[in-house]
Amino acid sequence: MTTKLTDEQRKAIEACAGEPVVVADDATSKVYYLLNEEAFAHLRGLQQAHDDECRSKLRSLIEDGIHSGEIPAEKAFSDLRSEAQRLAGSGA
Repeated sequence: MTTKLTDEQRKAIEACAGEPVVVADDATSKVYYLLNEEAFAHLRGLQQAHDDECRSKLRSLIEDGIHSGEIPAEKAFSDLRSEAQRLAGSGA
């Protein structure tokens, strides 16, 4: 869904000179940010790079744990799955 800018929002964007525009929703007390497509793509890229780095570190830790012989691989994977499900359920 694409929402059209209001004149007020357009003026705020121009006044902010490329910085995100803070938009407050009085009905929900939530704050939103208007930013241009390039800034959004940049943030999305940063998030993807962070996610990739975290996955790589996690894989390394799993491999280290498996090869250490201290925790059986099946238990490690089971614990990781449980934690991932818990985090997914909490929205973290």
